[in-house]
Amino acid sequence: MNEARQASSITAALFATIAGSAAYAALVHWSAPSLWYLPLARSWQFGAKPATLAMSWYGRTLYIFVLALLGAALGKAVPWSSARFTRVSSVLAYLAVIGAVIACAVANIARPTKPLSPPGGESVTCVRAPE
Repeated sequence: MNEARQASSITAALFATIAGSAAYAALVHWSAPSLWYLPLARSWQFGAKPATLAMSWYGRTLYIFVLALLGAALGKAVPWSSARFTRVSSVLAYLAVIGAVIACAVANIARPTKPLSPPGGESVTCVRAPE
């Protein structure tokens, strides 16, 4: 692989990391309409968070993946590449990942858990497996 093409690939990966991390940090604090999986109904829904038990992992992952792809395309299209630009992009990617981790920690560190009662209202019993 020639040097210019390798630098272009590295820049694309760094831009994808920056875009994906920024998208993750934004989605931690912003509830966008998303793709939701409703495990009790075994169905999918797009839109605001449903009132029932729903999983947002799929929709958030889709957002992050699409924005990371756009970041990679932007990084691949950047017409210049130098060692200095790569170093600056590397530092920005590192800071974006650290920022995403901090955003996740801040959003979840004091969040109380809210147990849901099972469907039908029956009680839950925990049974130890035989040893």
